[in-house]
Amino acid sequence: MSQDGREISISLQDLVGFVVRGLLYAAVVAGAVGALMYTYESRQPPVFRAESTLLVARTTAGFGQFNLSPVTAPPIEMSAYRAAAQTDRVLTDALILMGVEAPTVADIQRLRGRTGSFIAGEGRDSSLLGVEARGETRDLAVTRADALAEALVAWDRRRATESLTRVIGTLEQQISALGEQIRTMQAETGEQTQIDGLIRLRADQQQQLGYARALVASAEGLLSVLQPAGTTPRQIAPRPAMSAAVAMLLAVIATYAFLLLKSAFNTGLRSSEDMIEVSGLPLLAEFARASGRKNEWRQQEAANYLRTNVLFATADAHPKVVMVASAGEHEGKTTVACLLAEGLARNGYRTLLVDADLRSPSIGQRYGIADHNGSVTTTRDWMTTTSSRPRNVLRVALDASSELFVVPQFGSVPDASEALARGFPMALDQWNGYDVIIVDTAPLLAVADALAIAPRCTGTVLVVDAQTTKRNDLVAAKGLLERVGVTILGIVANRVRGSSRSGAYGAAYGSAAPAPVRAKAKPRPRPADAMARSRD
Repeated sequence: MSQDGREISISLQDLVGFVVRGLLYAAVVAGAVGALMYTYESRQPPVFRAESTLLVARTTAGFGQFNLSPVTAPPIEMSAYRAAAQTDRVLTDALILMGVEAPTVADIQRLRGRTGSFIAGEGRDSSLLGVEARGETRDLAVTRADALAEALVAWDRRRATESLTRVIGTLEQQISALGEQIRTMQAETGEQTQIDGLIRLRADQQQQLGYARALVASAEGLLSVLQPAGTTPRQIAPRPAMSAAVAMLLAVIATYAFLLLKSAFNTGLRSSEDMIEVSGLPLLAEFARASGRKNEWRQQEAANYLRTNVLFATADAHPKVVMVASAGEHEGKTTVACLLAEGLARNGYRTLLVDADLRSPSIGQRYGIADHNGSVTTTRDWMTTTSSRPRNVLRVALDASSELFVVPQFGSVPDASEALARGFPMALDQWNGYDVIIVDTAPLLAVADALAIAPRCTGTVLVVDAQTTKRNDLVAAKGLLERVGVTILGIVANRVRGSSRSGAYGAAYGSAAPAPVRAKAKPRPRPADAMARSRD
C-alpha cells in the first residue's frame, strides 16, 4: 500500500531488476557468511548420536498354568512415556546405571540436555519408542542411550508393583499385630476359643501375604528393550558443508529482506511512474541513465519528445518563454535546457537560450564561450542595467544550417534575486523577436531566484533526477511554483535506469541509420571561429 492508502503494484520487470541489482550484494554476504560458518564448524568437537529402541506392549502373556493372574502396569499414552524419560527420577536411575553414585541437580540437567525420545512406530497391539542420546564419543553416546532405556523399563515395572507393595506392607503390619495379640492372650490364660480364632485369622492373612508376594514376583511392565544402542551410533556434528550451505541461504534471504526494507523506506523516486504519481504532473520526456554514442542518439530522441510536448503546451504564446528548473542541485536542468533549445533551433525556431542561474552559471562553459579580458562583455550587466540598450546575445552555430542564440553568464552576481526581478522584465522586451526563449534558472529549493522570474514565463519545465531527487523535494518544488501562480508544463525524468521510453523505439528503429548531424554532445567552438556577436 502507498502512503495515501492506494494500492501499488510491482511488475515482473521491476521484480527481476530488484533481484539482479541485489545479486552482487547477496553473493558477497553469502560468501562471507558461508566461509565463516565453515571455519567455525570445522573447529568444533565431534558429536555422536546413539538410539535404543523399546517395545511398548498393550497386553502381556498369562500365567494360568501356575494359578497366577499376572500383574501389569495399566496402559498409558506414548506421550506419557516420552515425558517420563525426562523426569528427574528416571534420569537419576540412568546416572546410577552409568556409575554416578550420587547424581547432583547439575548432572541431571546435563543428561536431560543430551537425551531425548521419539515415537518410532505405533500399532494397535504394540508400539515402538525410541530413546536417543548424544555424546562426545561413540561409547559415551551408547552408554547414555542404554542407561536411559533401562531406567525407563525399570520405571514402568515399578509402576506395575507400586499398589501391591503397599498391600504387602499393610498385611505384614496386620500379621505382626495379630501375633502380638495372641501372645498376650496366651500369657494371661485367656479363653482358648478367642486365641484359636486369632490364630486362624493370622493364618489367612499370611496366606494372602504369600499370594501378594507371588504376584509381585510375577509383575511385569509394558516396556522392554528391543534394540540396544550399540549398533546405532553415528556422528551428527560438526557438518561444515551443510552448515555453510544453510548459512549462505539464510544470508541471501536476509540480504534481500534488508534491500526490500531499505527500498520500502526509500524516499527517492525510483521511476518516472513514481514522479507522475507524486507530482500529479504530466511526463514531457524521459532521459535514460547511460553513456556513449547510443545514449547520445537516445538523448536526441528524448529531446524531440520534449520539444514537441513543450510546443503543444505553449501553442498560443509568442514568444514562448519556457523556464527550466529543478528542486535541487545537479539534477540535469542545464543539460535539459540546452538539449531543448538545440532541438528547437534545429527545427527552424528562432531560439534564445538564457543562463539565468546567476549563482552557478555553466552554459557559457558548455558552448566554449569565455570572457577574455572583456573581449566578450560579461552579461551580468543585462540583469542590472536600467537602460533600454540591446542585451548582449551571442550566436552559436550548431551545424551548417542551424544556429542557437545564447545569453551566457560569467561569474556569480550579488543579490541575484533582486537583480533578476529588476532586469528580467526589461530583458524580455528586448528579446521579443525570438520564437522561443529557454531560461535556465537556479534550483527552486536552494534560493528564490527562479521564483522571481517564473511568473514572467509562459510555463515551467520541472526536471527530476531519478537517482537523487527525493519525494518531499519534488512536492515542495511544485508547491512553491503553484503558490506564485506559475504554469507548470510538466516534468522531465532524468537519469532513469534502462532505456528511456521516449528514445527506446527510435534507437531500435534507427539502428542502421546514419549518425545524428550533431557530432558531439557538447560542442565547444572557439569564440573567434564559431560565434559572431550580434545586437538584437
